[in-house]
Amino acid sequence: MIHYSFRIKNPYSNRFQHAVTKHGIVTQNKAWEFNVYRTATIFSNSLEFTMRGDHAGLRLEIGLLGYDVEFQIYDVRHWDYAQKEYV
Repeated sequence: MIHYSFRIKNPYSNRFQHAVTKHGIVTQNKAWEFNVYRTATIFSNSLEFTMRGDHAGLRLEIGLLGYDVEFQIYDVRHWDYAQKEYV
């Protein structure tokens, strides 16, 4: 797993609203999402990449002056930790 995140938030606000939400299917087990949020973020960027785990995949997020844009491609299956495989 790779996870990088940096965020500067407005401490006097707790705003969080969905502005845009789009999603779709790429293949039988892969899906994508695109979201725009109204937030209390002044600046943020984030990168996450996982290969094992629930909804593993790539997630990118950038935020600036109260808006966050997020894009992700992920596996729709869930990870079974006991069997070490997707179910």
